Amino acid sequence: MPVRSPGSRTFATDEHQAPRVQAAMESESGSPVFRARTQDSRQTFSFRSWISPPVPEGHAIRPAIVRLSGESLLTAVRTRSLHGSDEAVNSIDLHESGDRGASWVHKNRPVTDTGYGGNPPTQTRLGDGRLCIKYGHRTPPFGIRAVTGSDDGAIHEPCNGPMGAWYGDRLLLQ
Repeated sequence: MPVRSPGSRTFATDEHQAPRVQAAMESESGSPVFRARTQDSRQTFSFRSWISPPVPEGHAIRPAIVRLSGESLLTAVRTRSLHGSDEAVNSIDLHESGDRGASWVHKNRPVTDTGYGGNPPTQTRLGDGRLCIKYGHRTPPFGIRAVTGSDDGAIHEPCNGPMGAWYGDRLLLQ
């Protein structure tokens, strides 16, 4: 069943998932993250799986994925939720798949505060094997921050000391 995105992309999905896929593409409130596949240079997409659950009174957006092994994937997702209060919680959640993205489970929340409005994550496998999640923090003290973990995402610790150096408009992480 075809579903059209606001950007005029076509997603093919089954009739059961079509309303949820359409709602996820049209709304920021409550929208979950899903996995899709293209085989024609991004002209059409086919729905594959839900990565995150819906977030009541909030959203999950802008995933960043890294392959842990042949079958295992780890996705960092920018999450915003109210949790019944007036103040939003902006965080980064990790979701893991052990079957090449067919199904996902919430792993943990390595970043509990990304500042006002939140900011999307990036993930990098460092030369020493650790995973590094980088993100912007939008509340004073503003800045680019990172957390690292040596166990494929189960534990993440803030980077201590200088994280890197600016070269013009580029940040070199150490």
